[in-house]
Amino acid sequence: MASGSWADDEPDPMPVAPSYSRQAAPVVTVAPVAAAPPSAPPRNHGPSSGGAGRGGDNKTVPEKGPWILFVGNLSYDVQESDLRNEFKDCNPTDVRLLRHKDSDRLKGCFIELPSADDLRRGLAHEGALLRGRALHTDVGEAPRHSGGDRGM
Repeated sequence: MASGSWADDEPDPMPVAPSYSRQAAPVVTVAPVAAAPPSAPPRNHGPSSGGAGRGGDNKTVPEKGPWILFVGNLSYDVQESDLRNEFKDCNPTDVRLLRHKDSDRLKGCFIELPSADDLRRGLAHEGALLRGRALHTDVGEAPRHSGGDRGM
């Protein structure tokens, strides 16, 4: 009786490397691809009518006040006086800085203006540099009633 395993009866097959020939690779023709559409429509900024703003012309300026300008992309060290100076041509009546509740960092501001024309002039500041940052301007919403009587 043999003391080995049945696998010992046959020699291990030698691995064989695949053979490669130096033939030319087949030519594959691919149809041209149309240009991809832009990933997002361009952002339009600037006054809705009149003026020579830096951006587009489709912001809707309300006919009746309050006329509020939102200003974003502000540097964290911007002060109210910097904003009043930047928007002095718009005759700001009130400037409200928006700060993050946890870090107290500046997020943006609302500037109340006396007229629709002043709001249009404010929108024209889109892209203006203030402390090294390009400003983003938009029409702000009127403040909402917070708390208290909810009309019930």
